Amino acid sequence: IDENTTFVKENDGDKYLIHVESPTTVHLYGRLNDQGRRSRYVTSEALLPQYPFERFLDMEQMNIKLQSIFVKNDDRDVLLKVCGSVVEENIQTREDDGVSQIISAKTGVATIGKVAVPNPVTLAPYRTFVEVEQVESQFIFRMKEGPTAALFEADGGQWRNAAIENIKEFLADALSEDVENERILII
Repeated sequence: IDENTTFVKENDGDKYLIHVESPTTVHLYGRLNDQGRRSRYVTSEALLPQYPFERFLDMEQMNIKLQSIFVKNDDRDVLLKVCGSVVEENIQTREDDGVSQIISAKTGVATIGKVAVPNPVTLAPYRTFVEVEQVESQFIFRMKEGPTAALFEADGGQWRNAAIENIKEFLADALSEDVENERILII
């Protein structure tokens, strides 16, 4: 939907209801009929790449996923540097306080040193319609032998409510004339 989209015909007296059901599903309904039901005209579902949260991936897979499934931001770039500099040996977690880990990584051209793995990190994976701003949320980043790494969601699912609100705002803006004229209600 863009600024040139005409949703309701000029003399169309019908009213519509848009229900943002989830971060990935939006329905368009008509008026209530005689049986107290609404006709569902359209259902839109986001086609999104999947990220295997809570599963350890090797460094190459993690690098690819971070670049292709996450919006570029500072924390994503830090994780890419960590994943790209990990030495192909066992991950040392002698200094693990449950929040941060210290690992062996390349710290220069040929030197190996200990690097603190950031936690938590703020990332914005593609989890809703691509036309809508993706929601940043907190993740726990963990590494272990292999070397492998995993991301664990750490926001209690709050991103879902924020994504639903972003979709609602996007639709309200794109359909502002129809919303103002009360031809469309967005819930």
